[in-house]
Amino acid sequence: KEHSVKIEIHPDQPDRSSVSFRLKDPASELKTPKYQGTKIRVGQILLIGTLSQ
Repeated sequence: KEHSVKIEIHPDQPDRSSVSFRLKDPASELKTPKYQGTKIRVGQILLIGTLSQ
């Protein structure tokens, strides 16, 4: 079986309130460049089987 994966990121700024509880000062820290935009950081992707190009 062969599968294709396509990841699309919505162009709108996501709601970051779900991570704000970890911040010392959420009101100001959520306005910093770190939390602005639509960047995604993927830590891992689980691959079962063989990767085909």
